[in-house]
Amino acid sequence: MFIFSDTHKRYYINPDDPGSTNNLALHVTRDGNVWIGNYSGGLFVFDPRTEKFRVYSRVPGDDKSISDNQIWDIIEDSAGMMWIATGKGGLNKFDPETQSFISYQNDPKDTTGISSNTVWTLFIDKMKNFWIGTTHGLNKLVYDDHGKAVFMKYLNGPDIPDKGITGIVEDSFNQLWITTSKGIVRFDPENNRHIMYGLDDGLLENEFSINAIIRDENTGEIYAGGINGFSVFDPENVKENDIPPIVKIIDLKLFNRSVSTGDTVNGRILLQKSIHALDNIRLLYKENAITFEYVAMHYKLSESNQYAFKLDGFDKGWNYVGNQRMATYTNLEPGYYKFHVKACNSDNIWNEEGTTLDLYIKPPYWQTWLFRISSFLFLSALLLLIFFVRIRQIRSRNIYLERAVRERTKEIDTKNRILNESNQKLGELNVMKDKFFSIIGHDLKNPINAIMGFSFLLRERIIELSADKRDYFINAIYKSARNTSELLENLLQWANSQKGQMNYKPKELNIEKLIKENINLCKEQADEKNIGIEFSSQKSDFNAFCDPRMISTVLRNLLVNAIKFSNPDTQIQVSLSDKDKKDYLIINIIDQGIGLNENQLRNLFSDNKSITMKGTSGEPGTGLGLELCKEFVRVNNGEIWVKSKPGIGSTFSFSLPVKKPE
Repeated sequence: MFIFSDTHKRYYINPDDPGSTNNLALHVTRDGNVWIGNYSGGLFVFDPRTEKFRVYSRVPGDDKSISDNQIWDIIEDSAGMMWIATGKGGLNKFDPETQSFISYQNDPKDTTGISSNTVWTLFIDKMKNFWIGTTHGLNKLVYDDHGKAVFMKYLNGPDIPDKGITGIVEDSFNQLWITTSKGIVRFDPENNRHIMYGLDDGLLENEFSINAIIRDENTGEIYAGGINGFSVFDPENVKENDIPPIVKIIDLKLFNRSVSTGDTVNGRILLQKSIHALDNIRLLYKENAITFEYVAMHYKLSESNQYAFKLDGFDKGWNYVGNQRMATYTNLEPGYYKFHVKACNSDNIWNEEGTTLDLYIKPPYWQTWLFRISSFLFLSALLLLIFFVRIRQIRSRNIYLERAVRERTKEIDTKNRILNESNQKLGELNVMKDKFFSIIGHDLKNPINAIMGFSFLLRERIIELSADKRDYFINAIYKSARNTSELLENLLQWANSQKGQMNYKPKELNIEKLIKENINLCKEQADEKNIGIEFSSQKSDFNAFCDPRMISTVLRNLLVNAIKFSNPDTQIQVSLSDKDKKDYLIINIIDQGIGLNENQLRNLFSDNKSITMKGTSGEPGTGLGLELCKEFVRVNNGEIWVKSKPGIGSTFSFSLPVKKPE
């Protein structure tokens, strides 16, 4: 690096590295420091006071270091921040206070990011707008409401022949003059308009070097350097061609053959007058390879006129085709279209209105609505005819099948009903038989064996036995005979109920009298265990409508069970009331016996499960008596239920109507 005053002095950044002299950018900051951008060595800062260099280069893995060592341009903003354009690392901002870098790099998924990682030139205009020239167009850096950097994109459309921005300056009219490798662009930031200039406009060449453009502040002239020299011009003397060109369609081609006015095509005259004088044309479906030729009626630098076209119904947007003057479409489907073409002059002044031509391609007859509707109606009528014929056949067949099915179903139902009734009766008989034989084989066995055993002892040893022993054996034989008699009586009554041979003869009677009679019948058995039976009634004239024989059986069975499962020296209470039962009376039999658990309570009146328990003195029990009670109470239009707690006792209750049910 050389510093000139009255004399000059040469400084070497690194005398041992020849590459340290390959510098691309130079900028002097407000504090007098010289910032130098090197091609491959990074960023150098020279302090003329100390005559020493400070080097900033990329450190892999350190996000706060500069992102690339190839430096193309350096600029300082009004806040004292340094901005560095790099060859591959995007745009870098350097904060002198923190001595750290922030890089802004291209992200294809982020539309607000910088457009390229190769940044060639930087410029801050009079309005403090910060412009960045990249290989993919011009960017302007702004900040959103949250302080996030947003890069706005310019000069990246199809009408820009080269999007690589190599240099930027500003004229006195706040217009930006931008060099590229294919000419110079005048850009109006306020209106977002641009004009391209090239060799035809008097430039020495079209290819300009990076950052080789400068404006003379005294004369206002701009110097733009290229590979063969430099061009000089005064922006005030560059006049804009502000007249937009008139656009005309001048030719129509079918399959690359021009169609002139009056030509016969497929048996008819296609163009009655010149194509540019027509508003619409109609083509056949087979005439679907079309070319439109057009021209811009502007003859100043006409070779620089630019064109754009689109076909409504086919194209999604404008096709910018430069100076190409033909638009071709092939294999167009039948339908309606509108062709648009517009043009701009050499100063990029567009005739946005352009010109249009309506196009209709007639479909073949088999694609017309008349043919489609006719075909649809014919096919519909044919299908309806087939449908109704088939429906009639199916209906006749269904009637025949339904009749046959009904007859067969009736026959099967009759047989099934007979079979079900037989199976039900057979099942009931089997259950009754099994239970009957179970009782005979188990419950009758013990008392009969007792009778036989005590009788044998009396017969064999009656002379030897004392009077007390003989009384004991005789009393045991009596108890066994009595138990056998009770069991046989319950068994016979249960068997009759199961066969439906119960003789139900209800009448109105004094229920208190019936209860006391059954208490007296059971008194002897209660006395054997020193158990007292008490009776109480709300009133003395309780009547019930029931079969006395059946209710006696119920009372006797419940009393015998209460005695059997009560502890000796306790009390049994029998009560009669009409509490909580309208038109019904309630009989309660309460003992102080062993009680029942929840599982026993659940299965107590079950038809499928019988509970067999022994009394407190070893008395046998079959569960048959409770089944009789349940059945007899039901026949007499009453209900039976039980409450019990193990170790405390049980309360068996049943209800009876006080008068004949309606």
